[in-house]
Amino acid sequence: MDLEGFWALIERSGRKTSDPDERAEWLIDALAGYPAAGIVDFQLHLDALRGRIDTYRVWGAAWLVCGGLCSDDGFWYFQAWLIGQGRDVSSDVAWDFEDDEEMERRYPRLTKIF
Repeated sequence: MDLEGFWALIERSGRKTSDPDERAEWLIDALAGYPAAGIVDFQLHLDALRGRIDTYRVWGAAWLVCGGLCSDDGFWYFQAWLIGQGRDVSSDVAWDFEDDEEMERRYPRLTKIF
């Protein structure tokens, strides 16, 4: 599974239901139809995306969004939620915050996310 296929599954799961548990079940059922290599690829894409947003800055944002209650486990779940918001949201959060031009371009969209 390539990255496009990964995002297609994530976005389809979001169209099926907004309930996190039902969404996870939908993804499990959908992935069950893939060969083992496709399932491994899905997990590798998920791990790589988590790595891009596994930063203290994003954890700080999660802490604020969650009202100051964001443990290690809570941040793990927040990352999954963030990726589940789709490619555009994940991309907006995973960029270099030190780039002022990029900040000006993305800031309006980020305020809608958080």
